[in-house]
Amino acid sequence: MPRLKKFFKFFPLIFLVAFVIIVFRQFFFSGQLPIPADTIVGLYHPWRDALAGQYPNGLPFKNFLITDPVRQTYPWRQLAMSVLKSGQVPWWNPYSFSGAPLLANLQSAVFYPLNLLYIFDNFPLVWSWQIVFQVILGGLFMWLYLRHFRLHLFAQALGVLTWVGSGFWLSWLEWNTLVQAVLWLPLLLLCVEKLNFKYGLIFVFALTASFLAGHLQTFAYVFSVVSLYIMVRRPRLIARFLLLYLLFFAITAPVWWPAFGFIQQSARSADQSAVGRVDWFLPWQNLAQFVAPDFFGNPATLNYFGVWNYQEFIGYTGIAGLVFSLLAVFFRRDKKTLFWGTLAVLCLALALPTPLAKIMPQPAQPTRLLSIIDFCLAMLAALGLDLYLHRSRRIFWLVPITVLMIVLVLFVVAAKLSLAVSLHNLYLPIALAAMTLVLFINRKLAILILLLALFDLSRFFIKFESFSNPTWLFPQTKVVSFLQDQTRKDTFRIAATDDRIFPPNFSVDYKLQMVSGYDPLYLLRYGEFVAAMERGKPDISAPLGFNRIITPKNYRSKLFNLLNVKYLLSLDPVADPQYQLVFQERETKVYENKAVLPRAFFVAQVVSSSGEQDTINRMFAADFDPANTAVVQNQSFFSHPGQAQIKIYNENSVVVETSNTDAGFLVLTDNFYPGWQATIDGQKTTIYLTDFAFRGVVVPAGQHVVRFYLYNSVL
Repeated sequence: MPRLKKFFKFFPLIFLVAFVIIVFRQFFFSGQLPIPADTIVGLYHPWRDALAGQYPNGLPFKNFLITDPVRQTYPWRQLAMSVLKSGQVPWWNPYSFSGAPLLANLQSAVFYPLNLLYIFDNFPLVWSWQIVFQVILGGLFMWLYLRHFRLHLFAQALGVLTWVGSGFWLSWLEWNTLVQAVLWLPLLLLCVEKLNFKYGLIFVFALTASFLAGHLQTFAYVFSVVSLYIMVRRPRLIARFLLLYLLFFAITAPVWWPAFGFIQQSARSADQSAVGRVDWFLPWQNLAQFVAPDFFGNPATLNYFGVWNYQEFIGYTGIAGLVFSLLAVFFRRDKKTLFWGTLAVLCLALALPTPLAKIMPQPAQPTRLLSIIDFCLAMLAALGLDLYLHRSRRIFWLVPITVLMIVLVLFVVAAKLSLAVSLHNLYLPIALAAMTLVLFINRKLAILILLLALFDLSRFFIKFESFSNPTWLFPQTKVVSFLQDQTRKDTFRIAATDDRIFPPNFSVDYKLQMVSGYDPLYLLRYGEFVAAMERGKPDISAPLGFNRIITPKNYRSKLFNLLNVKYLLSLDPVADPQYQLVFQERETKVYENKAVLPRAFFVAQVVSSSGEQDTINRMFAADFDPANTAVVQNQSFFSHPGQAQIKIYNENSVVVETSNTDAGFLVLTDNFYPGWQATIDGQKTTIYLTDFAFRGVVVPAGQHVVRFYLYNSVL
């Protein structure tokens, strides 16, 4: 009997394990990866071309809304881990944006502790396990935190389920960053409750892991909640926690310091204002999704008709979770319920388009507060079920009746508005609310409430999440092979005339360099340069108009040649004698730019400019020839033509062998960035901001080796 009792205390973990097995059954039993690779081969060329024989109309993909994992976080992490394994610090990504910071891009999550799993060579498999571990660790930490308060085991189980099965987790699970950042929250709160030397160390580790997980905004919310919790629950220990915070900042300085520098150099404040976007705040009508998650349809079933976008607005925690959250708010009287209830209301007020929401900083999208709202609801659900199991009262019946009435009202509204999708998607919430009400008959039926919650949240997850055949994850195609073969002969970049070909960052996996890129952060100078090129005039005024995605397409501009674009990909014929068709794979055509400039070359003259606007004005002058003239701000040099050949080009360094009869100015059309340094025959030299966004150095006469490198690259 004692053994059975000891085993029974792990009862909540049974539901966690069941949820993990159900949700990831395709990964465990069918070998499919929790990665939206189906969007790669289903949406984009040349991968659609490679599968055209088998899928003439394109491979069906499940969810077009979750393409960012393969367009951002997966390629960045894979590049970072490959550079680390080579013994280098992954400072730079030369494959996007004509070069951009990598380690300073926090979403690359270079030093996240769970990256230790990448000692195993199968990157896609380890990435998939990291996604699974989000649910396992998040549920485990939540259970430990709830157990600390000695809640009923059933209450602990419901809290765990509603936390890892919530809408925020559903939306961002496959990103492998946002959920990684928030899963540490209950462990941090547990450390606050039990602070001693051991838990102090765990606190610093968990806070560090949350920061390094790869999403600064989510971490900021976690940090804020933990800090508020300390002030409310342990005010006498604030001094100790300040010391732990100082230790955290010292440990993470090698990451946040370069990240801060990157933010300062980025176009974050100069690009399109996001506050006016329709998905910036949680629309009032989308509160219906807390009761009926698919009231406005679902992107996975291609019938979502609500405000863009579903992913930002879904905070569902299940019908059972909502019922017991409300029960705690209305009938439980203790400090824990007051804290989490008040915090939930406050966060909701900040997420909705209310006057209070104006205090939110612009870069911080308010809808991401659903991470904290869902945690509050999970805590309240556990507290509510605990109250119900220990002290059942007839008045408690008002809560499930109220939830059922809300769903029925939504049904009536949908019927009056003839919303067929809404009506169809309300049948299940009505059934779940009715069944929860019936199960209130007897507290002994609480186990059935847990099973109902397990079914509800598992179905919710399965409907949305995408699992893919491993062979769809950045497969090889004829176009890719052709371009990779050319990289063995030359250093160059590629561009596309159509967003359906080689989307930004896809090239990272193949080590192909592109002028395009997709990141909330990108270098301001490069953004202004491309904006002027795309506008066809020396206009670098904000907003730049990119809103995270830069895809230069003005291939007739002479500045396009300066970007070292040797190959242009297109679905349509390119009627320009400068571009010659050299390869084709079904619809995807590859054109060679015959006027492309080398990556590194000497110019015949250097022109001084008085500032940014003067620089771009000179570059748009009719007589400007980027092959012979370089524009350098507030600098004047003599320059003579010479020979330059790139001998080494990798993520952190570029080595150029030069030969010239007199002093010359060497231009390297990689993005200028303050951390880059240069040497000539081992002696340091100055890198000048050249042609508005690139690099240049003065090289004396003779034969030399010029090396560009970023910080101290070797581990």
